[in-house]
Amino acid sequence: MLRTLRLQNYRCFRDHTVTLQTDTVIVGKNNAGKSTIVEALHLLAAVVNRKASSFVSPPRMLELGKFQRGTAPKIAHLSINLQTAFHRHGDPPAILTATFNGGAIVTIYVHKEGIDALVRSSQGTVTTSNAFTNLNIPYIHILHQVGPLH
Repeated sequence: MLRTLRLQNYRCFRDHTVTLQTDTVIVGKNNAGKSTIVEALHLLAAVVNRKASSFVSPPRMLELGKFQRGTAPKIAHLSINLQTAFHRHGDPPAILTATFNGGAIVTIYVHKEGIDALVRSSQGTVTTSNAFTNLNIPYIHILHQVGPLH
């Protein structure tokens, strides 16, 4: 189960952590960041729901070290504007960190060209789709957003 989602330098959040339960419903006032959280969950789903992803070296601009390997899923189908994805339209990257039961951590680096993600287990960085599948990270399912309620 997804336990926490931390959003750093992402849209309206400079640094914010959302704690999630089995059935979480996100509600709040206009411009509180609800859609931003849902968008971040869609990016996370693009990573964890594709367990057969190939692992590649991240772009140099992320400065993660040349021996790191991660996944870079395609997100064009999400229609997310990455040009304005950074807190107060600052400099990339934005970092989304998801922590799961069992100790798995997925860190997503959002930049203007797309996303790159590193997957870690309690034993270290995961670099193969086999090891990724063996983590048993659950699929992320996001229900459609509902309009204003009175």
